[in-house]
Amino acid sequence: MKHLQDKKALFIPGLPRCATTSLVNVIGQRNEIGVGIQKEPHYFIPAKDKEKIYSFDGRKKTPFQKLGFCETESSYIANYKMLVNEEYFVDASTLYSAYPESIKEIAKYFNAPKFVILYRSALSRAYSHYLFSKSRGEEYRDFQSALNEEVEGVTSEWLLKGYFAGSRLTPLVNEINEIFGKESFLIIDIEKSDLYSKEVLSAIESFLDLDSIDYDFAIYENGSTSLSNPLLRWIRKVLKKIRQLNPELIDNKVTRKLFNFFMSISPKAKKNNSELSSVSYETKKLFKDLDDENRELLQKYASRVVC
Repeated sequence: MKHLQDKKALFIPGLPRCATTSLVNVIGQRNEIGVGIQKEPHYFIPAKDKEKIYSFDGRKKTPFQKLGFCETESSYIANYKMLVNEEYFVDASTLYSAYPESIKEIAKYFNAPKFVILYRSALSRAYSHYLFSKSRGEEYRDFQSALNEEVEGVTSEWLLKGYFAGSRLTPLVNEINEIFGKESFLIIDIEKSDLYSKEVLSAIESFLDLDSIDYDFAIYENGSTSLSNPLLRWIRKVLKKIRQLNPELIDNKVTRKLFNFFMSISPKAKKNNSELSSVSYETKKLFKDLDDENRELLQKYASRVVC
């Protein structure tokens, strides 16, 4: 791990579906910041959790190790083998937020990592995550059923933990604060601030002790959760399955650029929030409680929040 320990570590550990891809594609334009072959290697998820089921398609379950994440230290190092003179390397594994124990694993290797944490309201984040999983053939339930099963503990062995669990800031931030201190993290509320604004980018540059530069915002944002054409949706799922066959061979910068190009030119489906509008009152109350918990945390660490 010395190749990486000689650099500064920048982690963007979630929350999922909070513009992580966009942020990486913007700050990754800097010469000082190196992005790996896989944006989300997920290496530091505790070993006991890596065998959990990643995908539910209603018929079969896809094991975690087939999804292209870095399973071993050597594969994690290889993920950044192209980095040479960069000051930072970036690990943008959003599932670290669902597994705050990952921070203890990170501490075994890095003394003073930096964390940029992205946040949005719980219900909108959860629904975006649900649509994203569904568009990739990894979710077969309707939204309300998925939430009900999470509350009932039906999918307790699911690697994602669930849509409620994926919306919680408190465990992650408190763990980072306890191990590395509050100066080690910056929280960005993407609903109250423009990720591409000078205010946000300046805050990130200051946090990383980097000079201000101009960025190209014509980037792939991973923002679409559904393609309008059934054939294109099928092609996308096939591409995902191909990646699972041999991630180390197939998942690289070239194939990612080709996939991003495919997504950028493919017609997108219009947004349909019918499932969101039919969420039960009891469920909305659970999300409101989550938002209240998150807001309390943001107030506690107000000096570390950009909004």
